[in-house]
Amino acid sequence: MAEAKPHIEPGYLTLAEACVYLRTPESTVRKWARLKGLPYHKPGKELLFRVKELDAWMNRYRHGLSGLALMGFNEQRRSA
Repeated sequence: MAEAKPHIEPGYLTLAEACVYLRTPESTVRKWARLKGLPYHKPGKELLFRVKELDAWMNRYRHGLSGLALMGFNEQRRSA
């Protein structure tokens, strides 16, 4: 018997769909989520992404605003 796919709420993308949307390999999207604050939701085992949040994150990153935020994020990681 085939395993049922989990229900994904409208407005969310799976990891594979987010990779296509961002035109970025899965390993990079996972790295951005882990190290650079790419917003994601994890209701179970699967990473889910909201298009609106991806767009906002990319716009901040594109304009260099996240560079300052990442400096603090990296400092927090080093002290942990």
